[in-house]
Amino acid sequence: MDKPIEIVLKPTLQCNGSCSYCNVAERPSRMDVSTVEQTFRKVADYTNSIPGSTVTFLWHGGEPMLMGDAFFAKVLDLHQTFLGDWAAHLMQSNLTLANEALLDVLSELLNGGGLGTSLDPFEDYRRLKNGQSYPERWYEGFELAKRRGSRVGMVYVAHGGSVGMGRKIYHYFKNLGMDSLTLVPLEEPAGVFAGPRPDSREWGIFLLEMYRTWKDDDEALPIVPFVQWFGPGSDQVRPVSAELLNCCEPTLAVSPKGDVYPCVRLLDVGIGRIGNILTDSLESILAHPDAWWRSRRRDLIRQNECGSCRWWGFCAGGCAAASGTCAKTVWCEGYKTFFEAIHD
Repeated sequence: MDKPIEIVLKPTLQCNGSCSYCNVAERPSRMDVSTVEQTFRKVADYTNSIPGSTVTFLWHGGEPMLMGDAFFAKVLDLHQTFLGDWAAHLMQSNLTLANEALLDVLSELLNGGGLGTSLDPFEDYRRLKNGQSYPERWYEGFELAKRRGSRVGMVYVAHGGSVGMGRKIYHYFKNLGMDSLTLVPLEEPAGVFAGPRPDSREWGIFLLEMYRTWKDDDEALPIVPFVQWFGPGSDQVRPVSAELLNCCEPTLAVSPKGDVYPCVRLLDVGIGRIGNILTDSLESILAHPDAWWRSRRRDLIRQNECGSCRWWGFCAGGCAAASGTCAKTVWCEGYKTFFEAIHD
């Protein structure tokens, strides 16, 4: 194996939040510790036979902190039993359930960092089911994580109301003390979203707003995708690998019951299962043709207009789950708007 593997572990699809544009369909199941043990065993057996291999586990949901400190204490024990320095852990969380006991465990499991989170500071699109204020509980969890020395990255979902707010959004997160900022466009939610959605061109305009503000601030806050597209202090775009721009390949997403999908978005909607970590070997799961569907899609769409696009090396076709297996990214016009504006 000459490429890293990313394994997204979803210990629950439930969440204490009720966000307007969430794309996860909640289902009432939770991962048993035995599923984690089987996953770690099989990953260790597979990677130990391949020198230099690495694996990243991303704890996702739902809301993974719903599992509590006792669950993650057992995960930490299993990591120490079966895995080594070649395995890293990350977590995506709304942070509203963070507490001292949980962060005690996670600071060791995540090695003092690796927390991703989301907040919309200027719209009421993120709420908690118990009626408490999402922003207030988020700030408490964020401050607690930072006091414990965790690195916290922000994933900001750009919606229709984000356009024209780029400068304000950038400085808000920078002044808050975020360690990084990742920009993603609002895509199809699981439920009804009544708010404004950005079209492709508006996504490009928003990227331009953020980029120009970032450059004016001497790139003080690392922003994805800009740090992938540009060298430090440079306006010259540089092609990067598709694995950096989109998901690592292979990426395996494991459900609470151990079902494996080749993409976290497919797991969220329950489409495209390629095996089960409890009953199938990791070798057989990785041998499934659909485990490598992103490469096949990129080869396919480059046979059409993408093949002659000067910006292919920067978008690489976009998210396969969002755009379809035979189509270019739905954000194509936006990326062209962005790159042509900064190039000219």
